Amino acid sequence: MTNHDNTQPTKNLLSADADADAEHLKWVLRLESVRAYARAQAAETAEFRLLAATLDRRVKKLEHELDTIRSSRTWRIGRLVLFPVTLARIAKNRLGHND
Repeated sequence: MTNHDNTQPTKNLLSADADADAEHLKWVLRLESVRAYARAQAAETAEFRLLAATLDRRVKKLEHELDTIRSSRTWRIGRLVLFPVTLARIAKNRLGHND
């Protein structure tokens, strides 16, 4: 064999190693991309959970304030006074829609 013939298998071997390394690098980069995406999604999920907890506390506070208002004397008197007015308005609307 000539010198040229001896180097051909070495070139093929180096080429195969380079291809394998390139393919491995592609997979590593894909894996890192997926990991980065997963971290971003986890962070976004944590933000939404925090927002949900904050909104839940706000809803509970507003419900408490509404219960306080509705249990007040002024609210109860107002409902008692306006109840007949509400009934009259409902009756008027029902009669008005029959025309």
